[in-house]
Amino acid sequence: AQLRQLDESLQPELKQTLSDSLHIYRTSAPVPAPAPRSLDGPADAPVRITEFTDVRCGHCAELHETLDTLRESVPAGSFNVESRQFPLDGECNPLVEGRRDPVRCLVASARICLEGKPGGSAFAAATFERQATLTRDQVFQLAAPYVERKELEACLASEVSRRKLADDIGYASRFDPDGTPIVVVNGRKGTSFGPFLYAMVLTGGADSNPAFDALPPPNPRAHLH
Repeated sequence: AQLRQLDESLQPELKQTLSDSLHIYRTSAPVPAPAPRSLDGPADAPVRITEFTDVRCGHCAELHETLDTLRESVPAGSFNVESRQFPLDGECNPLVEGRRDPVRCLVASARICLEGKPGGSAFAAATFERQATLTRDQVFQLAAPYVERKELEACLASEVSRRKLADDIGYASRFDPDGTPIVVVNGRKGTSFGPFLYAMVLTGGADSNPAFDALPPPNPRAHLH
């Protein structure tokens, strides 16, 4: 019933986006997931949303807000979120050419250093809020309430942090990344479209609910994140 209400509430172009998102999910080959380093939500939740983001990416900032809204819209424990990093900068991401930027790689590594710490999510939100004008100094200022600068600088320079970022990039590479955000639902590529994520949480990741039959045919050439 909730899925039917969702379908009925969407304008035609949004119904098409939901259909296209489902097509991407249905045709995505499942990828075995490595053990998560950090989860927001219960580990045994039926749906895991893995996000790969870049701090300068507008759609990534929107995804952060979408997930907050989703938490308020579904029963507690329905899903968890695994945040991983895919900075769009060749300085630290070999899958990206050029785009030297003083904060993309820095924020990605800082978020890794703050994984599992109180304030990690608040730090991410603060960097997304300032994404257009964010500077290197501001990154350290935003992290200051949660970690001392010397500790953060040591973590940023560590081989452990570099290896974790390389792990994120390697994992993302299995989903044919062509930008961000990269969104994975229970090991299969999806999109950041809010109604799609809501539908996946409602169905526990199942893509064959009869309510989806009312959607228009998908466009197999649709390009969505």
